[in-house]
Parts: sequence; structure tokens; C-alpha cells
Amino acid sequence: MEKHMSALMRVGLVPVLVILVSCGGPKKNEGDGEDEPDVPEEVLDVEPEDGDPVDDPLEDPAEDVPADVVPDSYPDGWPAPCYEERMGIKNQVVRGVERVIFLGDSITATPYLTPPWSDRIQDDLTGLFGSDLEFQNYAAWGAITDDILSDQLPRIDTTSTKRTLVMFTIGGNDALQVLGQDTTSSLSHMAAKVENVRSVLTWLYDASNVPGGVYVIFANVYDPTDGEGDFTHCGFGAGLEDWPNCDEVAEAANGWYAELAAEFGADMLDLHDLFAGHGYNNDDPTNPWYCNECTPCESGCPRWYDLTCIHPNSEGHEALAGFFLCMVIG
Repeated sequence: MEKHMSALMRVGLVPVLVILVSCGGPKKNEGDGEDEPDVPEEVLDVEPEDGDPVDDPLEDPAEDVPADVVPDSYPDGWPAPCYEERMGIKNQVVRGVERVIFLGDSITATPYLTPPWSDRIQDDLTGLFGSDLEFQNYAAWGAITDDILSDQLPRIDTTSTKRTLVMFTIGGNDALQVLGQDTTSSLSHMAAKVENVRSVLTWLYDASNVPGGVYVIFANVYDPTDGEGDFTHCGFGAGLEDWPNCDEVAEAANGWYAELAAEFGADMLDLHDLFAGHGYNNDDPTNPWYCNECTPCESGCPRWYDLTCIHPNSEGHEALAGFFLCMVIG
């Protein structure tokens, strides 16, 4: 088990971090148990439509694998149990992966100031699935949901019969397009963008595109302001506007992301809640996420964003690698 823990343990060994990742059990989708987000009546006509569940393309997702691939337990006292409630929605048992494809935006794309989580997780995934594991990263800086459809999916080899794991982050740049706008127009915009994500998932779960079968893990959208919406005061704040209603928009949009995970049987990493308290209001004791219960601290949780305000710093990418790995092996 130890060789499969390096990305996870890196999260705990960074000096400014207290261990934050729980692989004990991302929440299973509970369907009717969750309340739907309130959406203004004016945008209900563009809310994502319900669809029929997509059949699992994998004939035997629970096939036998070596015992050390999926750990049964972790060291005593590790990690903070409350992160089990924040991890997201877990619908899959990931087995026998032969190819890993990364899609999305700058959170997942090639290095800028620091190696991204998508680089940091590769040794651990190779340890899980073998040295012949293939990696392709088609994520791009500035990408929006439309770009995955038009530029990234067409780059995938649709003749490959390798069992594939696809992981992606998307939606942050789409949200930036309506930064500072009113709630109704923001929700209308994001509803249309969530429809793009549905189209991405529909493509990925089409056996003619990924004939070897696919597992999909995607993340929802985080908030660097910890719910405050004060984007002009975080990092450089260059070109950004304050967005007082961002928390309301994020709640609705991320609720739609969760519905997609349930519809397709995919896994959704709750990046919003996992990064809450680690943004640019991490040192404000009046913020609801201040010094959250997952991070024993005296002066706020460690900050996981760089000076651009919207990108993870090195510690943030370490955490991301651990969180995504938890989804794979959880």
C-alpha cells in the first residue's frame, strides 16, 4: 500500500499543511436525498434537462485486482474524517486502467509556475495500474466548456481499446465570463455551460468513442474568495470584478454538476467545498469557512491559491493530486 500513497502523503507533509484528505469514502450519490438548488424562475427554461441514466460501458468494473491496489485502511489518526463529507460523489469502482486522459482548463494543463496536479499524480497512478499506463493531457490554459467539445475531445484516439480513465476540471473560465453580473443572467449563462459538460460526458460514455470502456472523474468549480465574492481584493485582482452573488451562482451550478454525476454514473470531486477556507479570506475569522473543522489551526487554513487569484499554488496542486487520487482508489 505504501507505494500508492505518495501523492496523498505529500499533502500531509508540506510544512504549512495539516493532512486534509480522506480516502475513507467519498459520498455515494444519494439521489432524492439532496435538495435542489433554488433557481430564479426566469432561467428555468434553460436549466439542464433531465436525461436517462447512461449504462456503464464496462462489462466487469469490479473485476479482481491485486490486493494492494485498493487499500483497506490508512495509518491511525490519518486523515481528518470530516473530509469524507466534502469529497464529492463516488459512483464508480475504478479497475484495470490502461490509459489516463486529462482534459479541461489551466488547473489541469501543463506547468506554469508550478507542476500541476495532473503531473504530480502520475507516479501514483502508474504504481496502481502498472508501468505500461499511458498518459495524455489535452487540457489548455483559458479553456472553457466549449473548448473541450471543439478542441480536446477530437484529439482522443477513438480506435484505442484500452480501458480509460478521464479526469478533468472545467467551468471556472466560463464563470469568469459573467463575473460581476446579476444572479439571473449568471445562472442562465452557467446553465448553458453545464449543458456543454453534459455533452462532454455523453461523448465520453459513447462506446464508439471509447470502445475499451471509460471511468470519468470531474471536478466542480471552486471559489478563491471563500464565498465573499471580493475578487478585486484577492491576489493581483487584475481584470477581475467583485461578484457579491457568486456563492448563490456557485451553489446552483455545482448542484447541476452533481446531477450530471448521478445521471452518468461518473464521480464528481467537490472542489468547491474541499478548497473552501483555503482562499483569499482564509485569515478572516468572520468568514464561515475560517479555520474549518477539517484543519486544526490558530490563524486560518493554509492558502491554496497563487497570486493570480484563480489558480492553485504548489500546495494547492499537492492537495488536488491527493484528492483526485482518493477518488480513484476510494
